This record gives sequence, C-alpha cells and structure tokens, in this order.
Amino acid sequence: MPGASLGKGTFSERGRWSPLRSKSKRKTNTRGVSTTKTAQAAQNIQAARGAAAGSGPQAVRAQVTGAVPSLRTDYHVHPNYSIDAQPFTIRDYCCRAVELGLAEICFTTHVEFDPVRYHIDNFVMLNGRRHPVRDLAWLDAYFREIEEAQREFCYTGLKVKTGVEIGYDLGLEEDIARLLQYPFDYVLGAIHCLDHIAISSMQESPRYFASRSLDRMRDEYFHVVRSAVQTGFFHSLAHVDLYRRYGIRHYGEKILTVHRGVIEPILEEMARRGMGLEINTSSLRRGITEFHPAREIIQLAAQAGITVFTVGSDAHRPEDLGDHIDEALALLDRYGLHNHVFTAGRAVPCSAAEAECRA
Repeated sequence: MPGASLGKGTFSERGRWSPLRSKSKRKTNTRGVSTTKTAQAAQNIQAARGAAAGSGPQAVRAQVTGAVPSLRTDYHVHPNYSIDAQPFTIRDYCCRAVELGLAEICFTTHVEFDPVRYHIDNFVMLNGRRHPVRDLAWLDAYFREIEEAQREFCYTGLKVKTGVEIGYDLGLEEDIARLLQYPFDYVLGAIHCLDHIAISSMQESPRYFASRSLDRMRDEYFHVVRSAVQTGFFHSLAHVDLYRRYGIRHYGEKILTVHRGVIEPILEEMARRGMGLEINTSSLRRGITEFHPAREIIQLAAQAGITVFTVGSDAHRPEDLGDHIDEALALLDRYGLHNHVFTAGRAVPCSAAEAECRA
C-alpha cells in the first residue's frame, strides 16, 4: 500500500507505517530515538491518561457514566506473523498506538494446530514466507522483535506485551503445551473451527452451519469451549460467541439466545479458575450491532463471578488498531467491571496499572 495515508501518518514504499514528522531538524537521544517524536508521543499517552483529571475523550465517557476512566489498551493485535494479517510490522503497530494515545498493546499472533487443516492454516509468517507453526524457531524472532519495540517505545510511555491467540480444538493439548513453554505475557484462547471447518470464515462456515441443527451446533461449540477452559492453558477467552458472526445467516435470530442454559456453568468455571473474558470489538466493523460477546453474556459473566476483562480490536491492519475500544471500556464501566492488563500471565486491573504509572 505504498504512499497511502493512515490517520496522521503515511506508508513508505516498503509498506511501513510511520506517524507524520515535522520537516524541522530534530535532536535524537543516545539511543537514536527522536526527542521530538518522544516528547510528542509522551504527550499523546499522557493525554489519554490525563482523562482522569478531566480532559480528553475518556473524560467525556467518565462524565456520562460516572465511572473512573480506564487506561486505553488493545489486547488483540495481529502483526505480520499472523497468516491472515496484512504485512505490517510490530513497529508499525506501535507507531500507530502512539498516535492513538494507547497506553498498552499486546500482540496476539494467531496460531492453529489442527493437523486435518495442516495445508490451510498450520502456519505463521516469518520473513515474508509461510513457516510451519510447529517449528518454534519463529517464536525466537517474534519475542526478539517485541523486545526491540519495548526498548524503542519505552520512552513514549507505550507498554508492549507479548501474547498469542491459540485456536483450540480437542486433541491439540500436546502442541499447545509445547508452545506455552515460551514466556508469554498473555495467552488468548479461541474457538475458530468445529469439525475441522472454520466457522469464523465467510467461505467455510456455510458448510458447517448447513449440516447442523441449532441445538447440535450449540452442543458442539460449547463442548469445545468447556474443554478449552478445563485445560487451564488460557488467561482469557476471545470472542466467545463467535458463532454469531455467520451463524445468524443460517439460523436467524434464534442464535442470539442459544447460549442460555449452557454458558452459565462454563462462566462459573472460568471464574473459579480466575480466567478472563475478552470484549472483542471487531464485530462492529462487520456490521454486527454488539461486541463479542453480546451484553447479555457479559452480564452473565459478571454474575458468575468473572472479574478479569480485556478489550481488543482484533486488528489485522494498523488502521483497525484501537477500533471501538472507548465504547468497550464504556460498556465495562456501565456494568461496574474493570479492564485488565497482563504481565507474565498475571492480570492487573487498569486502575492499579494507572496508579503504578503515576508512582
């Protein structure tokens, strides 16, 4: 996408996104990071955090809801390691995050291990080429690149975390356990496939939904969700009602309540384990009127005792980073729930993270 503009930045001829820079001569610090860029980035971050003092977009949200504003974070971001992401680097996303005034982002490269789908999606991208996901050499490069971003962007106040989104299915536990020997900050579990068919895909999903009654789909989906929770692998579950995305075209509005009576014990088990639930905003980009999950499921999660929530745009390109995050935070505020960040697998409510930043 050479030469295309994106907010307050541009794409280079090599496809790298960078914020617009002044043409004036700038000083650099001892690590080669522009002090002008650093100062501006720090102002962006502080503007977001300064909402608690009554300025910025979060202040408006706080005035409406009466809530203490949360740090603006994005905990579902797909860089160019994900095979379904556009070819933008970790650094490209960090530059965009600074422009947006995000306080923290977590990269969640998408991995799938289903051997039946080996030829389709058992890959990541490494140096612009498809790389077998089971060859964990890609993780060395992934962690190294994130560490470089942490060093470069620490002067801006942006925190950068290492995460992964794992597509779970029955029988994949050995592969997942091997992957999780790496020290991820955040491990996001997701159900993308049923019976080896991607229900998250516009092209594949009709083949699954057309061959199942609504009751059978419900039983199969939530059986896999329950099994994912019981593995203990995941810090949080992503887009837990993903079946709504394309299932509504086959089943109609009945799919909107199919979770009733089956999801409650799963949410209770998640609460018992201290697991989190993601508020995924990508649904709004697809014309769906509610987040994943819908408000009713968020309320059921709170009633079940879940206290850990994250928000994520599920961005596959920089222009989607932070998309609808403020609305998701407002929804959590409305229900008296709290956004969280993760460090080495430990969940911290953003109110505590904010206090730490101010200390």
